[in-house]
Amino acid sequence: MLKISFSNTANPEPAGFYFGLASVLLISSGLFLAGIQPGDVYTDGGIFSAVALKDLSGGTLYADAWENKPPAIFYLLELFMLAIPEPVYAVFTMAFTAFLTTSLSLYLLIQKYLKSIMASVLFTAIALYFTLNRNNIGDGLYTEIYGTLCILISLVFMERFAENGRPAFVLASAFALGLAPWFKEPFLLICLPVLLIHFRVLKTGRLRYKYAIAAAVPGILMMLMLWLQGSLQGFINGIEYNFRYLQPENAVPAAAKLRDYMQNLINPLTGLILLFGLFIFRNLKHKKTQAEMLLYLGLMLSSTIFVFLSPYNFGHYYYPSFVLLFVLVAKAFQLHASIRPDASGLLIILLSLYTIYRIDQKQSPKFVFQVRPYHGNNISTFLKGQKGKTLFVDYVVKSDYYIKTGLIYPTFLPVALPVHFSESPQGLKNRAQIWRELSKSPPDFLLTTYTTSYFSWYLPETDFYRKNYEKTDSLQVSGEEILYLWKRRALR
Repeated sequence: MLKISFSNTANPEPAGFYFGLASVLLISSGLFLAGIQPGDVYTDGGIFSAVALKDLSGGTLYADAWENKPPAIFYLLELFMLAIPEPVYAVFTMAFTAFLTTSLSLYLLIQKYLKSIMASVLFTAIALYFTLNRNNIGDGLYTEIYGTLCILISLVFMERFAENGRPAFVLASAFALGLAPWFKEPFLLICLPVLLIHFRVLKTGRLRYKYAIAAAVPGILMMLMLWLQGSLQGFINGIEYNFRYLQPENAVPAAAKLRDYMQNLINPLTGLILLFGLFIFRNLKHKKTQAEMLLYLGLMLSSTIFVFLSPYNFGHYYYPSFVLLFVLVAKAFQLHASIRPDASGLLIILLSLYTIYRIDQKQSPKFVFQVRPYHGNNISTFLKGQKGKTLFVDYVVKSDYYIKTGLIYPTFLPVALPVHFSESPQGLKNRAQIWRELSKSPPDFLLTTYTTSYFSWYLPETDFYRKNYEKTDSLQVSGEEILYLWKRRALR
């Protein structure tokens, strides 16, 4: 029989705990597979995968295999590609593993804070629905997903240390926290409140010192790997590049971003959000919980930096705040229960049931429990047979063709992403560089849409493609622009 308790010190019966764990992993798997299957790779994931593939194939990260992200996402992709030789299944497995681990981490934290198995399963189920929000996760390869996972793992290990006092959990927590910014630099700001939260748990200076050293280890390892590859200076230049990257001409206003929060997160969770507000109010009034509540509020606010720091407005920027909100609600309940035990646990169950009903009625989430085999199309199948040849994709949303064909690009970046080729001084410099590379080492094959695609508009020789290549195949998919395959004439 499952034990339902709202005591702040109660431990779940093993059967109940594992029932909850199995339920959470089942829900997570069904939601994931309903949205992502092998071969579902979009723009950013295709770019990251192409960079990792070229780095594995003898390229140099941040030189001829360039992207303006820190190296952790590339090294993680390479690890899965080494373990699973077929890149399409490697990136799928990586994303699936990440979300199963995220689900496990959420359940462990929420169960720790709510204590009740029933409340934990219901509340985690809602958290998973918003965690696996299709608008936010794309193909499961965004850097925000992996940085957030590092934060969750760090919190889980620190909770384990608080339970049994084993120093190994301190080191594991610190290592995970230190790894987060190596997926995306702004995670540094999210790490600060987590560090303060954990320093409150670590009562001695010696433990705090060990924590700080362990948190620095991922950075030391990353810098060492970059130095050994000859990529360190390129990485430093990339950091400088990112500061220029944050200054576009037309920024999306904050009001528009707040509307997205209201529509996609706050409104569907109205009852739970109001209850969360009550917990916050009571926790801030009480001296025993005031400081910790402020730190967790700081964590919540810092998780929105991707949305409000960036001038752009992409769904994956919302991911950290969507996920961490549920940890914060559960933590606020735990703090509230420690000072004022009442029927709030039962209220969480009732509100969770109502929220699930609303989600089911309005969004009707789908669940799939099978992995559909990936089958290439006529173009990707042909290119996959062209071993040793090179490819350039001048059609941004088709960057996934690199891992679907195994072909490497001869330019410093895989696709001509418009944001990197604006009229700014850096954009003009990038145009000049990619033209030098295309003209000096023309790729064996091109993928474009229509007759010119994006980058060729800015080539010094606007007819470079037509003069040196001929169209050999095309593909029309419903809802997409037509895709053309070009073959270099010298190959005939």
